[in-house]
Amino acid sequence: MGSVRPLRCPSEHKTAWARRWKTSWKAELQAEGERVPCVILNMSVHGAGLSIDGPPDEGTVVSLVLSASNRFPARVVWRRFGAMGVCFLDRQLGVLDLVAKAATASGAR
Repeated sequence: MGSVRPLRCPSEHKTAWARRWKTSWKAELQAEGERVPCVILNMSVHGAGLSIDGPPDEGTVVSLVLSASNRFPARVVWRRFGAMGVCFLDRQLGVLDLVAKAATASGAR
């Protein structure tokens, strides 16, 4: 996983769980028996923005897979020009662990 940093946000202070973190992680989107490679552009405990070509369509329930132990059930909520947004079906507090590990590995603060 590459370096991670919080995206710019309004002047109000957000707790770590409320932030959307900029990432550049290779992943896979699984839906309806298909596996499509993607890149996670940003991620929070609520969802993720992806760079992806191909299926699935808006409204499809999917699994965002980073590794065998990091699978996130989600629903596609928007698609535009090779990008899509997914909303996790449950809040994924494990995202904070992933971000912390990646930030530590890259020396980011």
